[in-house]
Amino acid sequence: MLTTRTPGAALAWGSGWFCCLQLVLSVLMECGYPELRDLEYARKLDRLIARREEHPVRPLLVVLGSSRVSMGLRPDLLNDCPPYGQSPLVHNLGFIGGGPVRERLCLHQLLREGLRPDWLVVEIHPCLLHYVPGSLEDCYLQGERLGWQDLAVFWRYAHRARRLGRGWLTARLVPSLAHRLTILSGLAPRWLPPESREDGWHGLDAHGWLCYPKLQVSEEEYEASAEAAYRQYRSCFSQFGIAKQADAALRELLATCRSAGIAVLLLTMPEGSAFQSWYPPATQDALHAHLTGLSREYGIPWIDARSWVADDGFWDGHHLLRDGATVFTERFRREVLLPWTQGLPLPLPPAHESLP
Repeated sequence: MLTTRTPGAALAWGSGWFCCLQLVLSVLMECGYPELRDLEYARKLDRLIARREEHPVRPLLVVLGSSRVSMGLRPDLLNDCPPYGQSPLVHNLGFIGGGPVRERLCLHQLLREGLRPDWLVVEIHPCLLHYVPGSLEDCYLQGERLGWQDLAVFWRYAHRARRLGRGWLTARLVPSLAHRLTILSGLAPRWLPPESREDGWHGLDAHGWLCYPKLQVSEEEYEASAEAAYRQYRSCFSQFGIAKQADAALRELLATCRSAGIAVLLLTMPEGSAFQSWYPPATQDALHAHLTGLSREYGIPWIDARSWVADDGFWDGHHLLRDGATVFTERFRREVLLPWTQGLPLPLPPAHESLP
C-alpha cells in the first residue's frame, strides 16, 4: 500500500536532511578538513606536513608573514644548501594580509598540530602594525575561516571580534552557503566561473612559496600596480600608529617562542625606493624605535632588508618578482640563515638610527 506524504512532511524531511548536511560539513571542517573553510591555510599546511614526513629528523624553520614573504622568500633555494643533513627544513607560511594577529594565530595552529619549529622567522610588515578598524589586517581576518580552537586567540586581538564571531557562528550553522565558493573551488572548480574560483594557491610550490605568475612587468603595469598599492596603504603612511592589538599579539608570539625554546628572528621585507619614500620621517622613526625596542627587549635579531632588492625586482613596489625573490633569498641565506642556524650571533640594531 503506497503512502502519500503531505507537503508538510516532505518539507520536514527536506529540512532535516539539510540540517544533517550542515552538521556533517561543520564537523568535517573541525576534524581534519580545513580546506573546506580555508584553502590558503590548508594548502600550505598540507605541503608542510608532506615535507616534514619526507625529512622527519631535520630541524624545522618556519617563515610567518604576509603576501610579501609568501611571494618573496624561496625555501627551494635554502632547503638543499650544504651541509644538507644538518641544514634546516625551511617552509614558507606567509598569508595574504598576514600581520601580527595572523602570525600569532598561525603559531598557535602549528603547535596544536605538533609542528614545533626550531627557528621562526617573523616578518614585520610595517603597514600591518597600523591595525585599526577597517585597516588591512582587520579586513583580511575572516572569522568564518577559523577552527573552533582558534577563536580564543582570534577573540583577543580582532577589532571586530563580536561581529566576526557572529559571522563564524552563522558560517557554522549554514556552512554550505558561507563556504560554497571555497568548497567548490577545492572539490569542483570547473563548476565555477574563473573569477569566482579560489584557486590562487595552486601556484604554491612544495615549500609554500607562491611565485608571481609573470617573470617581468612593463613600466605601465608597474606604475599601475604601485599606484594601487599607494591607495591601499595611504592611511598607514599619513596616520601611522602602532596599534595595541598588533603589539600585544606580537609580544605574545615572542613570549610563547621564548617559553617553548623557539629561536626567533624579526624580518622586514624588501621595498622599492618609491614605496620607502612614502613613509614620512615621523613614521620611519616610530617604526625603527618600536622594532629596535622589541629586538633588544627579547634579545632577538631584527633584519631590515627593505633596501636589499633593486626596483626592477618588484612588480608593484613591494611584492617581488621571481628574480627579485631569488636575489633576496640568496642574500638572506648568506647573511642571515647560515650564521643564525649555526649558532653565530647576529648583530642587534643600534639604539638610535632612522630607517633609510
